[in-house]
Amino acid sequence: MFSEDEYYAAFKKIRNKFRKYHYYGLIEGALEYMNTRVDDKIESLKRHPWLVMLFIKWVMLDDNYPNSKGKTATN
Repeated sequence: MFSEDEYYAAFKKIRNKFRKYHYYGLIEGALEYMNTRVDDKIESLKRHPWLVMLFIKWVMLDDNYPNSKGKTATN
């Protein structure tokens, strides 16, 4: 059974981790990871592009994201 409170609690853990970094770097890194050239389509799917896009969505929808603060994200 779906619980909005459980969903939000899980999302909050992830959100608090990515808030430590500057959001431009997170988005740029995620897009680079997803678009890196691979040998075949299976390798591309193993990168879970749907999860990468969900992550980017969460970063972009966070109204309280600190715009100027944050560490630079690395691989």
